[in-house]
Amino acid sequence: MSQNEPVMSQRERFEAKCGYYPWMLPIQRWESTGEYVNLETKRAWAIWQAACPEGWQALPRAATPEMLDCIHDWTRHTEERYAALLEVAPKPEDACKSPD
Repeated sequence: MSQNEPVMSQRERFEAKCGYYPWMLPIQRWESTGEYVNLETKRAWAIWQAACPEGWQALPRAATPEMLDCIHDWTRHTEERYAALLEVAPKPEDACKSPD
């Protein structure tokens, strides 16, 4: 993700994924509560939140060469190296994309 890309909230990412399967997981919400109307969508949202809570990021088990470069960049402070590592780490949704 580049510096200029907007960061999506957890709910925005969830609803973007639901958009691939609108017949299975409709994303209509009640105006009064903001809860999902469809029971399966409610369940999927609860599972989504449990899998990767807001503010957390899933990382691959094996670091990529780009991630290792960030770790070994001794010109930066620890927090800066960690932030850079998170930025270059592959995202779970990227694992499902074709390499083309």
